[in-house]
Amino acid sequence: MAKYFNVSPSSAEGNHSVTVTPKTDFTGAGKVSEAITFTAKNDASKKATINCSRQGKIIAFDITKCTISSSPTLDGTYTKLTPKVDNASQVSMTIPATATYIKVLVPAFNDSYLGLGNGLYQDGNEFYAKIFGGWMTDDMETLSPTRVQYSSTTEDGFTPTGNPGLLAATTIEVWFKIEANIYGYGVKKEFVIVSSSDSGDLYFIFNQTRSASTMSVSPTTMDFGTSLTGKDALVSSNDEWTAS
Repeated sequence: MAKYFNVSPSSAEGNHSVTVTPKTDFTGAGKVSEAITFTAKNDASKKATINCSRQGKIIAFDITKCTISSSPTLDGTYTKLTPKVDNASQVSMTIPATATYIKVLVPAFNDSYLGLGNGLYQDGNEFYAKIFGGWMTDDMETLSPTRVQYSSTTEDGFTPTGNPGLLAATTIEVWFKIEANIYGYGVKKEFVIVSSSDSGDLYFIFNQTRSASTMSVSPTTMDFGTSLTGKDALVSSNDEWTAS
């Protein structure tokens, strides 16, 4: 049975035309070759061969087919989020102020280059990424059989050894932690997946709700008497504030 092509009919008698058609389930990005062999039923030594080849193509990213889910723990139960589609390459969603693990699933990827980047690295967040059945490592090309933390940035780019995307597509699975928002105002976190220009880029915007505002001042009393000299006080808050 041919791997990359269909042959119809696959058996017949005497002189007979056949149709060779590329299979629609080939997901690789590269050129593949395959020999299709016809063998006489009553004498297996009698064979004839057609050498076929075909060219795959890079699968373009589709933001609407990505799945985003969240969990309070890395290995906990993830709940699917419903993002707002901002444009052809960006979605946005609201998440709570508490620390949250996010999982992003991209259903099809067959490029030779993958970059993962965002401001989350600067916060020291946990980050894990899995493609082609292995976990991305910081040497930028090796896939680990066991889960390891990944900390490289978009500018570096990951190029898996052997370029397996030439032969078949894979899913991209990424897990990362968004730390608790300690501020009394909402904050925005951005995560981006970068591939070649043929695949396009994907942007995921997480609008994190605010924590409860806090406010204190020390000291709480000041007696100036007849003095016109200023005194210092310390205002402590997790929010913007005004004095009146």
